Amino acid sequence: MIKIIVKCIILIDNQYYLRTTISLNGNSIVINVPITASMAALLKHLGIPDCCTAQTKTFSNITPIIMPETGDAGIADPYPSQIIVNGMSGVIEKVTVTLRNINSTFPDDIGVLLVGPQGQTLILMSDVGNTDGIINVTLILDDDAANPLPEADPLVSGTFKPANYTDISGDDNWPAPAPVPPYGDPALGQGLNVFNGTDPNGTWNLYVVDDFDDDINSITGGWELTITTRCSE
Repeated sequence: MIKIIVKCIILIDNQYYLRTTISLNGNSIVINVPITASMAALLKHLGIPDCCTAQTKTFSNITPIIMPETGDAGIADPYPSQIIVNGMSGVIEKVTVTLRNINSTFPDDIGVLLVGPQGQTLILMSDVGNTDGIINVTLILDDDAANPLPEADPLVSGTFKPANYTDISGDDNWPAPAPVPPYGDPALGQGLNVFNGTDPNGTWNLYVVDDFDDDINSITGGWELTITTRCSE
């Protein structure tokens, strides 16, 4: 006798599937039956749950992020730079952020704030890398890195923990539409794990500012998010 059990609904690359187990004479197979988005919505309404599959995906926005070309302090363009995450199941287990091709005559003045789709925030970098100019530096920000971004040494390409250091400019300021403080802050021992346990899907916002006059800064390669999820309990 054939036994068919509908297990759950899963979204893979923007296509919905009905995960189904078929059993015959003690042997079972699991198949994904394609369904429409409207059918998925109806089945969810009738009580069929979402499947959960742990995943790792990378999402990118390659639009250059340009701080004021006049050398004045101020917000970058675009502000914010956005990445839309969709199609991930489960909740966040790990996030890394890549900032590609940073150019600066005074990197200490660059402030970068990340805001997740559920409202969590983290200062990724502020007052780092002293005053030595940099060209096409790519930074991977990862809680598992061996060292934080440097305060007194020049910035070089590599993998680092996020960092925020205090300087004479005082508290960092990310104007609206960035959220108001307080922010998740590496200076307080916080990291990218502030996003753990939340739904990754939605719009991620990167707010970049130049907090002092007389320097030229840009992130010409844009940025990336790499997100790993786990199944929520």
